[in-house]
Amino acid sequence: RKFLELVGVDLEDFLETHGATGLFAQVNSLVGIRNAIAHGHPTATTTFADVDNYIVSVEQIANLVDLAVAESVQVICDMTTLPW
Repeated sequence: RKFLELVGVDLEDFLETHGATGLFAQVNSLVGIRNAIAHGHPTATTTFADVDNYIVSVEQIANLVDLAVAESVQVICDMTTLPW
């Protein structure tokens, strides 16, 4: 988030604007499950379907972060089109 702040991106606002605030909850859920598994919690499990869903969520966040940074760079550099 610090890098995004350096280029003028408020990720939470950007995700909200694009109707994607639920992605944070999905990724946080993944982190919680990963931590539980890593620390040997006996009931911590996940399924292949869960992992597939998490991959989709992370890809969606990555694409939105890419777009947010591109839009910010466009404004900073006074460009008429997105830089990538």
